[in-house]
Amino acid sequence: MGGMIAINVTHRLASFVRGGVFSAPALMIDPVLMKYRPIVTFLQSFMPKFVVSRLAPGAMCHDPVVIEQYCYDILNTPGVKKPVPARTALQLVLGIEDAIACEKDFATPFLLMQGTEDSVCLPKGAETFFGTAVSEDKEYKEWKGSYHEIMNEDNGMEVVSYAIDWINRHLVACPVCCASAPVHCVPKQTQEERICPFDCTQSISQTSFSGKARWDLSSERRKMATP
Repeated sequence: MGGMIAINVTHRLASFVRGGVFSAPALMIDPVLMKYRPIVTFLQSFMPKFVVSRLAPGAMCHDPVVIEQYCYDILNTPGVKKPVPARTALQLVLGIEDAIACEKDFATPFLLMQGTEDSVCLPKGAETFFGTAVSEDKEYKEWKGSYHEIMNEDNGMEVVSYAIDWINRHLVACPVCCASAPVHCVPKQTQEERICPFDCTQSISQTSFSGKARWDLSSERRKMATP
């Protein structure tokens, strides 16, 4: 559900978000669950823990170690078939409906990555969202043969690197207002006069800089602290 939630949050807080990376979002799931939405709605009101579906851990990825860890995760229901209770199922369906509803005015830059063999969150949903979203800066990346958790597949580090590269290409740092991403992710800057993209309303002279930086988010102020 993480990718779908990220899409909904990005849309609702679009003025605060510079871009998003979405991994196999739940935009199309088991059609049976969607078909019987009224029944699921009824069940979640009176029997919220009633199991309406089950998720096979083997559908997550190809790595047997990851699958075993998923089966016996102490923060999850143990077993080889993960139950999906009615209330969880309904919230999932409602989230999908919200994400689909925002497709036509989703203008934030984004990277959407999807495994072609994902049977948990069907690729067709991601393809439809990508094709409908009005963003002028969007990218769809398929990972051939991958299941749902593309970052836990054998080529997981390649997937992570691809996402980081996209993020780096979309980062802009403001050394004046400090509402910025970490400096070490930003290409070395040259001196130039520009308006801060983070809406600090200041015309700034951006001086060359490099090296690492970190966020210091205190209750009183935000500042960029360089070690």
